[in-house]
Amino acid sequence: MGRVPHGRHWGGPDGAGPAEVEARVCELRREHPGWGPRRIEHQLARAGLEAVPSRSAIHRCLRRHGLIELRRRRKRREEFRRFGGGVRCSCGRWS
Repeated sequence: MGRVPHGRHWGGPDGAGPAEVEARVCELRREHPGWGPRRIEHQLARAGLEAVPSRSAIHRCLRRHGLIELRRRRKRREEFRRFGGGVRCSCGRWS
């Protein structure tokens, strides 16, 4: 068995994969809203899908169909920042 030629990205130039696979990804997400790309990838592999898309391809698919919400990252609390806030080190070196 030789190497199978494939493109750099999953699917065509717009990044969309095969319609059946995209439909299955969206169906799984709608059935289980708490599942992310990692879990969906696992379920597709368990179902015996021959060409399982990568996690990032699944994430792009979910984002393209509006099934994923981007969350804002939380800022680090000021008290946990290293060497910040004028807190002196126990040895008195940094202030």
